[in-house]
Amino acid sequence: MQEFETKGKMLSREAMGIVAALAMLLHHIADIFMPEMDALLSTVFSNLGCFAVLLLCYLTAEAYWESESKGRFAGRLALFAIIAGVPYYLAFAPAGMIYIEQNFLFSLLICVGILVAREKIPGQGSRLIAIAVLIAISYLTDWPLLGPVFVLVLSWMRDSRKKQIAAFVVAALLAGGQSYSQDKWLNLPFETMLQNIAGAVIAVLLAAVLLLVFYRGRQAGKNGRFSKWFILIFYPAHLLILWLLRILMT
Repeated sequence: MQEFETKGKMLSREAMGIVAALAMLLHHIADIFMPEMDALLSTVFSNLGCFAVLLLCYLTAEAYWESESKGRFAGRLALFAIIAGVPYYLAFAPAGMIYIEQNFLFSLLICVGILVAREKIPGQGSRLIAIAVLIAISYLTDWPLLGPVFVLVLSWMRDSRKKQIAAFVVAALLAGGQSYSQDKWLNLPFETMLQNIAGAVIAVLLAAVLLLVFYRGRQAGKNGRFSKWFILIFYPAHLLILWLLRILMT
């Protein structure tokens, strides 16, 4: 990622990873325990998922660009995506059903695949086809379309903070559109649809403010070991814990 002025910026990569993890945790609490939660609180928690997705996609793209071994980086992400499959299934799959949707680490892996395609595939036509296929495959994962398209636009705009605003504008449009489509399919009341669309857009704007205004990147002298492993370990671990809590509560 292009180096930017960090004066006055408060959040390191490690801090941003913790913020994203907390938002993800609250989102999954809403998903798993929503019937037992206050409706307004569950809506707020649910919209934190969009916020977490953008933070993690941004951090993943940044880590990929800075990685000395992109192959090991992608392999590490793929390994933990496979490991997270069982906790994800236990946490979200209805009893007795085959759950084909893959966990969010696979979404991040698709984002990395898009970055690899942009760097490694020489022909523009072949490159666009590969990227389109990867975006289509994202529909088999948690949080389809939003993350891959955001990372794609971000990769075009990475040389300027001002240009990166375009990536968040696209993300806001996608998040609002996806919220509308889902709520329309569920036949929710119009007021509820507006509330959910507004929540998704606000989540994108909040992510944009944190990343473009307060984020300073990896701290000088840090080897990045914490940010490298934290989310990879946290993701399957927190799903497993939430599944166990649900079992205990029922």
